[in-house]
Amino acid sequence: MEQQVGGHILVIDSGIGGLGVLSHLQKNLPKTRFSYVADEAFFPYGKLDNETLCARCADMVRKFDDVDCVVIACNTASTVVLPYMREEFDFPIVGIVPAIKVAARYTKTKAFGILATEATANSRYTRSLMDEFASDCTIKLHGSKNLARLAEQKLNGSRVLIADVENEILPLFTSMRFRESKRIDHVVLGCTHYPFLLAELKQAAPYEVTWIDPAEAVAKRVLDVIKPVMGGAARGRSKYYTTAENSQYKVRNIGFDKLIF
Repeated sequence: MEQQVGGHILVIDSGIGGLGVLSHLQKNLPKTRFSYVADEAFFPYGKLDNETLCARCADMVRKFDDVDCVVIACNTASTVVLPYMREEFDFPIVGIVPAIKVAARYTKTKAFGILATEATANSRYTRSLMDEFASDCTIKLHGSKNLARLAEQKLNGSRVLIADVENEILPLFTSMRFRESKRIDHVVLGCTHYPFLLAELKQAAPYEVTWIDPAEAVAKRVLDVIKPVMGGAARGRSKYYTTAENSQYKVRNIGFDKLIF
């Protein structure tokens, strides 16, 4: 479906990790208006059952009456809600899923890692992507408990210890069941929060790997399903919302309004 955007794109995430996706969209669509919703009250989404998560995302969209496209900037939510959302709404719904196809294409050792939240790592959808696009590869899949929280900590201006990041990613690089010559050479970042920790991830990794961030691919996908407005000098504006009663966000240069349910 291609659609003229006048333009208002709604970006949804469980927290502020999706700001990286939003940044790519803003660069590609400078004339478009964006609303970003951080569902802080329900962070992390991995704790919700599928029915609740679907209803939650749909309810957020219904709070806006002039949306042209929705981007689910959360891997956990995307692996669950996309079919439901596409049935509920008649405008494009774009999600983000682990870039397993990309890793399978570029790995030299035919072995790569997937670093995700526990919910994304355990999802049937992630397993189906592995089977479909990387059946000839050895994959080390690890669901981190705390890495998304560490990313939010950094985005809110607090220091993140390399040792804490190291503890979260160590399983990717240990207990490998294949020869050292086939150690992983790429790691798929399966959560939109994780690219904000890229510097720490590089320091914490025991050897050099290529880290794959799917945010740019999401922006390209949005350009595939909409037709952006061209011309004119005016730039689109962005508004930011949180669902928390008492928000803990202190992101530099961003003020969050409250979105009440």
